[in-house]
Amino acid sequence: MTRPTLLKVGELAQLASVSVRTLHHYEAIGLLVPSARTQSSHRLYARSDVERLTRITALTGLGFSLDQVRTALDDESWTPSRLVEAHLERSKELLEEQTALCARLEHLRDVLRAGRDEIETLFETMEVLKMVEKYYTKDQLSQLEQRRQALGDDAIKAVEQEWMDLFAKVKAHMDAGTSPDAPEVQALARRSQELIRMFTGGDPGIEQSLSRMYTENPVDKIHPGFDPAIFEYMQRAVASLA
Repeated sequence: MTRPTLLKVGELAQLASVSVRTLHHYEAIGLLVPSARTQSSHRLYARSDVERLTRITALTGLGFSLDQVRTALDDESWTPSRLVEAHLERSKELLEEQTALCARLEHLRDVLRAGRDEIETLFETMEVLKMVEKYYTKDQLSQLEQRRQALGDDAIKAVEQEWMDLFAKVKAHMDAGTSPDAPEVQALARRSQELIRMFTGGDPGIEQSLSRMYTENPVDKIHPGFDPAIFEYMQRAVASLA
């Protein structure tokens, strides 16, 4: 019976197109341990080791982590379909995370383009995004992103402009000393509630998260540069809505 050829670590590395360092790492974590060693302790890899490395390379090439690869190779209860299903679920999670990241970056870009393209603006906006992620769940953020995509950029910009126009009118009434319960201010307060419902989609959970964020934080922290007095005046108008 012919004895299987044993390969040295450099020979296996060249054959499999991996680095020697990678093979050393696989051995260190117990993923691929050489079947034999020379008298001087040099690693020797048998045919079975080569086959195992081929499987490792194939699975890592599909994006599986080394822990997943180990499970796939060593746990007999793990079928290929189970492995692929688990990896598919993780890939979907990563896709959602990357989609959320893209949304945050797009928001940062739009803020910088619309205002001051300065490092202070970048940091202020990043702090606001962190705050938003603190108060909204992942599902809620996903819902809000879906609503944003459904509305489209033009509609979003139109709503943002309407908010700016609305608060400009509110400020004018505040500066003029108009009572918050005056009909013209009440109409602005009523429209602000309609715009909020447009944002939340009427979802009670999102409305609760939004309310908690504004209750627990100064408005100028959520909207850097915004005059808190205008927000307080608007709150009084909303509170007096019939």
